[in-house]
Amino acid sequence: MQGAELSIRKYFGNDIFTGHHVGIYSQLLRYDVRMGQRGYLSGGSGTLFTDHPSWGVGAEYGYSVRIADRLRLDLSLGLGWLTGRYMVYQPVDGHSVFRYMRQRKWFGPSRLGITLSWFIGKKR
Repeated sequence: MQGAELSIRKYFGNDIFTGHHVGIYSQLLRYDVRMGQRGYLSGGSGTLFTDHPSWGVGAEYGYSVRIADRLRLDLSLGLGWLTGRYMVYQPVDGHSVFRYMRQRKWFGPSRLGITLSWFIGKKR
């Protein structure tokens, strides 16, 4: 799996980057997942990340807890739209045999985050 994401958040806590937060996000991703005798490859068979990645946008809600002076634990969940082409293949004798191509169109949970953040520097 490969991915890139950009999010913008508004925090409602009294301390910096703590408490409840809401935001919006956008994401690009590629994946190659095999479950049993079927595999799913997003985009095409090219090696570049920019070769038809899946993409999504959505809204998120989360909560961030202060663990120490400069350490935070952030939990978040995003609900949004995810779309992109994917290829279904079957592994045969050590090779991936192309079966068919589909277009994913998904609305629902598209982001789950557990983040440990450490703030560098000497000041808060």
